[in-house]
Amino acid sequence: MKKYIVILIFVSLIISSCSDDRIIPYRKGNKWGYCNSNKKILIPCSYDNAYTFNNNLALVCQNGKYGYIDKTGKIVIPIIYDKAFVLGLEKDLIFAVQNEKCGLIDYKGNIVMPFEEEYNDNDPKKPDWLGMYYSYSEEPFIKVENSKYGFVDRNGRQVIGCSFDYANSFFEGLAKVSVSSSLIYYYLGQPIEYTIRKDGFIDKNGKQIIPCMYQESAGYGNEGKISISGFNFSNGRVKIMKNKKCGFMNRAGEETIPCIYDGCSDFKDGFAIVENKNGENAYPKFGAIDTNGNQVIPCTYDYMTDFSEGLAKVDIFYKPKEKVGYIDFKGKQVIPIIYDRGENFSDGLALVTKDGQVGFIDKQGNVIIPFNAQYANYEFGSFHDGLCMVLTISKNINDHQKVIGYIDKKGTQYWDE
Repeated sequence: MKKYIVILIFVSLIISSCSDDRIIPYRKGNKWGYCNSNKKILIPCSYDNAYTFNNNLALVCQNGKYGYIDKTGKIVIPIIYDKAFVLGLEKDLIFAVQNEKCGLIDYKGNIVMPFEEEYNDNDPKKPDWLGMYYSYSEEPFIKVENSKYGFVDRNGRQVIGCSFDYANSFFEGLAKVSVSSSLIYYYLGQPIEYTIRKDGFIDKNGKQIIPCMYQESAGYGNEGKISISGFNFSNGRVKIMKNKKCGFMNRAGEETIPCIYDGCSDFKDGFAIVENKNGENAYPKFGAIDTNGNQVIPCTYDYMTDFSEGLAKVDIFYKPKEKVGYIDFKGKQVIPIIYDRGENFSDGLALVTKDGQVGFIDKQGNVIIPFNAQYANYEFGSFHDGLCMVLTISKNINDHQKVIGYIDKKGTQYWDE
């Protein structure tokens, strides 16, 4: 009997220690710190903002400057930067801005790429660092010199010369690049100069895998020709346009999926969302194709999102309001189309609304976080590692959203006014 009691005590201690192991951003008034799942403060609330841990480091903000701390609260990367965030797929690097110059640092705070490049996130001639971060690009990174685009490695060493008129970041080993030329034509006897941009793709050695021969779709004299409308390859395919219809090209430059759709998304998890209209003024209907162009889900829905964790959100516009549900890869309706609004699944949960209340369901349709009318006053991020960010509602595009706090999968709120 004593043996079983000892075992039970040991197991309970393990469960207790596991529940306290998580370090969660916690707001008390207008200051942030960190607590465990029982709301025991582990790192004092002394920061103006604090974010979740990633690779044992967390971004914090103090007096308008950013840096990183470890799980003991020790400052690992000084809180001296105007911006800082982990770079997309290159998760061992942090992009930072200091005194209007941008560079790269590692997780120990060592400068990897010197702070030499001027940074202005409103300047289209500067590298799209923010876009690179959010869209998960690969090394090498874009560099702009004298309005020409090239690429550098993480040490700032030039690996592809700045010879292109435009370039996107690398995805699946390829980057879209553009070259421009001028065309003179005459209108009412007056010469007009027109710039023609032609797109292609290069590999990480700078070799043109798909030649820069595809004129942008809005280009003069491009009727009936293929243009590359996609920004990057995904699942070995990139979006193309011809005669205002959408299709896909492979890495060999072949039109493997014909341009027959009125719209399409990038491929994700082997599927692309496509739309078709039954007439010029008709509303589009949405479905899905696989990478071979097979129509796996007919275009019958009024709206459809990419698959996320095996399920896609679909909408049907019942009058007077739309309803939302979820289908699987085979088109089977897994969660009934009964909700007023829904978001994609993340970390096993999806936000849904019904009758003005907001809750979270799992992939079987079970309500995990009960519906709550108060939640309608918030906006929510996606769940990641069991936590979801809660923000103020943005009323217009210029509104600066404020992070209120975080909730876990039980709906526990980690903030205190």
